[in-house]
This record gives sequence, C-alpha cells and structure tokens, in this order.
Amino acid sequence: MAQVRRDGAQWVTEEYDVTGSIDVPALAAWDSEQRAYVWHQPHHVIDDRCPACASCGVCAQRVEVFPDASHVLVVHEAPDVSSMN
Repeated sequence: MAQVRRDGAQWVTEEYDVTGSIDVPALAAWDSEQRAYVWHQPHHVIDDRCPACASCGVCAQRVEVFPDASHVLVVHEAPDVSSMN
C-alpha cells in the first residue's frame, strides 16, 4: 500500500507492507489503462501528518486498487474531478 500526502510545500509518497482485503464499492470505476478500480472517498486513510486529515474539514481522497499487483494507492486531498464537469 502507498499513500501520497502533503508535507509542507512538498508531496511525499510513503509505502507500507499491509495484509488483508479491501472491498471495492459499486461506485468504483474500472480504469482499463491503469488496470485499477478508482473511486473518491473522504478519510479512507486518516493520517495526522496530512493537513486536511488533521483539520476539522474533510480530506477527499482518491483510492486506486490494482488487483493484478495486489496494491492500493491513496492520494490525500484529491478532488473528484469527474463531479466537476
């Protein structure tokens, strides 16, 4: 599993060894180019080092699940651009 979050003016990527399973919601879209399920969810991973998670607001996160690689990516502060059209 990896997460991308802000650290001051920079973005950092952190990787973790995790075990378990994740439920892909029905609203997830299949990205055939990346071969990943993708959806947006507030506070999927809460990290107090993320300014949005640590605030009283909502940390909108993009979740990507790569089943072929058994990998999950969570991007903090990622607005759902599909809903902006």
